[in-house]
Amino acid sequence: AGAATAAGGAAAAATPPPVTAPQVTGGGSTGGTMSAEALRSLGRAQYRAGSFEDARTLYQQAAEQEPEHAGTWAAIGNASMQLGEHDVATEAFEKAVGFEAENVGYRISLGRAQAEAGDAAAAIATLVSALDVDPYNRVAREGIRALGGEPPPPPLPQLPERDQIVATMAPLRQGLADCAPSFEGQIRFQVIIEGPTGSVMFSRGDAENISEEEGQCMDSVVQGAQFPRFQQETLEIFYPYEL
Repeated sequence: AGAATAAGGAAAAATPPPVTAPQVTGGGSTGGTMSAEALRSLGRAQYRAGSFEDARTLYQQAAEQEPEHAGTWAAIGNASMQLGEHDVATEAFEKAVGFEAENVGYRISLGRAQAEAGDAAAAIATLVSALDVDPYNRVAREGIRALGGEPPPPPLPQLPERDQIVATMAPLRQGLADCAPSFEGQIRFQVIIEGPTGSVMFSRGDAENISEEEGQCMDSVVQGAQFPRFQQETLEIFYPYEL
């Protein structure tokens, strides 16, 4: 009861006071044994108070009760990092990743621990594995570069976003107007884009009252557009201009 009261007081205070780490004698729910969740709660209070050794002890006791709880191992890793024990942190984060492989944060923490332990190659490999889970993760990409590596390029999207299409097509308006200075009205272009290159494979405007030469000029303007690359082989769009 005393330990629970101390934990409640620590959670309410802006700077929690140190909490005496309880000693757990068994992994079951026998009398006098605190639950793993209670131990983690006290561990968080100790960590916030800067008592990293006591926090780690509490988390280790929680891990004895719930050895497959990934968050507990990550907490042991964080406390060990604060204590400068990077090898211990590495082992703890490896367990966290092993129990929750899709957690990108655990992989990034493992990479940091490996880097602090002096194993840059392992750290880079771990951060690259984080990109397998989240290909656009900025922290993992920056971490790889900071260690002298080069992150793999992010995968191409299946199709370009609508805003990307507009951003590519809209600036062509003035060039189209220059092709046919006397034309006023709407012209709609059929455009076929090649995904792997982002190049325009085909374009054709459907406006009347323009000469063949003006039409060819307009087609050449549109065919010079460069879209962001995407995975799908081709994409057909119809884009109108008011000239």
